[in-house]
Amino acid sequence: MFQRIKIQVLSLALIPLLAVVVFAGVALGEKYVELSRHAYMPSLTRIAEDAGNVIHELQKERGLTVAWINSDYEEANVSELKQQRSSTDSIIAVFDGHLATADISDKYLLKELNHVAQAVHEVENVRKKVDSKTFDVIAVTKKYSSEIKELIHLIGISVEASPSPMISAELLPYLPLIEAKESGGLERAKVVTLLSSFEKNKTVDLDLYKDMLVWYGGEKAYLDEFKAIALKDHKKIYESEMQNPIVAKVQEWRKLIQDLPSTEDPKVITASEWFAASTERLDALKNVSDELIHRAEAAADADIAGLKNHIAILAVVSVVVFLISSAIVFVQLRSVIGILAKQKTIVSEMSQGNLEVKVPFQSRPDEIGEIARATEVFRSNMLQQKKLEADAAKAREADAERQAYLESLIQGFEASVQSVQGQLENETRSVGQVAQQMVTIAQEASGRASAAQSSTGEASTSVQTVASAATELAASIKEISRQSMTANEISTTASERAQATDRDVSSLADSADKIGEVVEMIRAIAEQTNLLALNATIEAARAGDAGKGFAVVAAEVKELSQQTARATDEISSQIGGIQGSTKGAVEAIREIVGHISQVQEVTGAIAAAVEEQEAATGEISHSINIAASGSSSASENVVGVTEAISQTQQQTSDVSQSADRLSEAAGDLNSAVNQFLSSVRANQAA
Repeated sequence: MFQRIKIQVLSLALIPLLAVVVFAGVALGEKYVELSRHAYMPSLTRIAEDAGNVIHELQKERGLTVAWINSDYEEANVSELKQQRSSTDSIIAVFDGHLATADISDKYLLKELNHVAQAVHEVENVRKKVDSKTFDVIAVTKKYSSEIKELIHLIGISVEASPSPMISAELLPYLPLIEAKESGGLERAKVVTLLSSFEKNKTVDLDLYKDMLVWYGGEKAYLDEFKAIALKDHKKIYESEMQNPIVAKVQEWRKLIQDLPSTEDPKVITASEWFAASTERLDALKNVSDELIHRAEAAADADIAGLKNHIAILAVVSVVVFLISSAIVFVQLRSVIGILAKQKTIVSEMSQGNLEVKVPFQSRPDEIGEIARATEVFRSNMLQQKKLEADAAKAREADAERQAYLESLIQGFEASVQSVQGQLENETRSVGQVAQQMVTIAQEASGRASAAQSSTGEASTSVQTVASAATELAASIKEISRQSMTANEISTTASERAQATDRDVSSLADSADKIGEVVEMIRAIAEQTNLLALNATIEAARAGDAGKGFAVVAAEVKELSQQTARATDEISSQIGGIQGSTKGAVEAIREIVGHISQVQEVTGAIAAAVEEQEAATGEISHSINIAASGSSSASENVVGVTEAISQTQQQTSDVSQSADRLSEAAGDLNSAVNQFLSSVRANQAA
């Protein structure tokens, strides 16, 4: 399944697409986790705002309660206290409602929030004890302050739980401002008690005075902390609220009250007037804290909205990237598969023998272009190979024609040599027979001459017999002379044909050399084809898996070129053998020409001997004629005849030896010709 290019490309494309999906999923998951951590911040900031409101109302209730106790429970202060208690209960109800509907999954936060909620409701028990007049100012202050501390702790938890720097920057200054308000509220309560005590006793309670200074210093320290960590916008809000004239008035009264131990004159500042002015100043701080907590709530809402927008954008971008990537993969896959399909069609047509097709995409600078250019090189090599095969076929046809022509020459030469050889054998046998006849005749003439010498009475008869023998001898000598001339002519003809054969064989050697040149050219082309196939193999290897098919084709081309090289080497070796055999044939023919020359020399010697024999025979005839003309010189003529017969025997013996040598030369000629023809035929068969 994975061997198909389409599946391979698609699998390669799916990996980054899956990676995009995975990374997008992980990123979205992280953002959702972050959103879940940030999701409770709007609820938590509203609870912190409610806690600040509850603190503010408890602070006022605490101050009114302390003032009521210090007034010895005057009925005039009860209505205002009850009204404040109602306001406090309303704020606590809002706090409880927000706490009950808060979407907070953190167990620690839930535990702390529930603990604070229970602590806040302890105010009911405090009220009961205040109404039963069993609590003094110190106990009341302690109980209210304890509940307020729990609420401040809740605000601190909200600040610590913030996962967003933006929310923390808005929420963090809120805590020291609430702490400053608490210190200011305690200062307010202490001053109310201090002034009430001074009105009764006309003396300054130093313990109350010290507590007042402590809470005054605490407020100042918390306000300094607020200014240190507050943003510029926070400071502007604070400075704007502090422009209220009541702030300057309270600050002026603080100096008078702080100088009370030395002056013992509050300058007609009553506890109720201080409480009202201080409460108005604390309300200004409450306005600042409200602005800060509202900014924190807006920051929490903006943070959640930003996270949701980020998640939405991330999801949309992920989907868009996935769709665009999928579209690109689809387009590229179709493009690559289409290009490869076209290349497959081209290669298929080339494999079926259609080498006239045009290879597209050769101008591309990428791997597709390299494959196309390699395919074009392969097509050119196939065309070149086809041309070489046609040239080789023509060369083989020409070689076959040359071999047929050579075979016809060999057969003609063989027939001529066999004819000449047969004639030589016949003439040699004839010469041997004539020589034998001459020996017999000479022996007979010698016997008759001896008989003529011993008996002159028979001279006439012997002379007639000798004359008859001489006549026969003359006829035999003429026949020998004619046969010798015929043998000489045949030898001359054989020599001329051998020389013509030598020229034909030399021409054959030249043709073999030309065939060798053609073979060298074929070998060079095969080597070039091998190099081109090697280059195609290298280019296919660079193409990787996409070029494996072309690597196989290049390997086949390389194998064909190697087979061509081996075939040309074999042809070269065969031509070398033909050239060697041709050289041997030339040498053999030249040796035959030499033997024929020897035969000509022998036949010349025979002709000379025959001429001498003819002269001797003439002398014999002349002597016989002289013997016939007169018997007086018979004895002398018989002696001459005897000598002539001896010479005739000697010449006849020489003729017989020459005939033997001629027979041996004919045998050598036959062996040389047979060896030459066997070599040529063996070379042709190879």
